[in-house]
Amino acid sequence: MPIRRAIADRLKAGGVLLALLIIAGCSMFSDDGVPRSQRPSNGWQIEFSETAQSDGSIEFLVAPVGAGSIAVSVPVGANQTDNEIASTARGAFESALGDAYKVRKDHDATLHVSKVTQQQPDFALTVVRITAQNVKLDLDRE
Repeated sequence: MPIRRAIADRLKAGGVLLALLIIAGCSMFSDDGVPRSQRPSNGWQIEFSETAQSDGSIEFLVAPVGAGSIAVSVPVGANQTDNEIASTARGAFESALGDAYKVRKDHDATLHVSKVTQQQPDFALTVVRITAQNVKLDLDRE
């Protein structure tokens, strides 16, 4: 009997743990199953930090709702500061996106990418890959 009770208690504890994991996983997603970090927005803020320790690149994907995705590649040089990376990223985004999006850089290492008109579709912005060592960034919806 004591063995059955011990097994039953462990199953109950496992069930509670499983339920908590499911709830935590669901909170990462919206009702439509899209990760919140990738939900479309009318603008994005990219905050760069750290100095690059190697050459490499940062690969982004801009995905307007209902339209084709646009790849944006930002080259990064060794010893490039966060502010320099943000300046290079500004040029890369402007070149890849053209006049359909507004790209501006703050006085610090923060870049803002937004649609020009309300008629344009919202867009998702995803970091695909960072190959330059020590480069960090924070991506937030505006």
